[in-house]
Amino acid sequence: MSFRLSTSGTELAPFRVEKLDPPEQLPRKVTITGKMLSKFVLGVGSDRQQFTEIAPFEAIGLDKAIPGAHSDSFTLTIHYSASQDIGPLLSQALGTELVTCNDDTCTLTVAGTVVEGEIEAHTTSGD
Repeated sequence: MSFRLSTSGTELAPFRVEKLDPPEQLPRKVTITGKMLSKFVLGVGSDRQQFTEIAPFEAIGLDKAIPGAHSDSFTLTIHYSASQDIGPLLSQALGTELVTCNDDTCTLTVAGTVVEGEIEAHTTSGD
């Protein structure tokens, strides 16, 4: 199945930063929630179909070590409606390892380790 998925945030709630081992600064968990506009393009040429959906998401970053240590990680979860097209199509394309569906929702979850760069967050309160 040939497809392309692109997403962009449309509504973001204030992010949360949680120290996991107070009073130590690290590790920290950074949580961002909101809604994403997803565009799913299925097929190519004259068979091409496009679907859009605004879906709730949660992104979690774990800031575990100094930059370059390759131990920070992230998880992105998007909750698509099972009664619309994108969730069920993603389930067909990617399988149940990445997409799980129930009667109401198809949930896409991707996770990984940050190889280059760093997860960090700043708040106005200095935490």
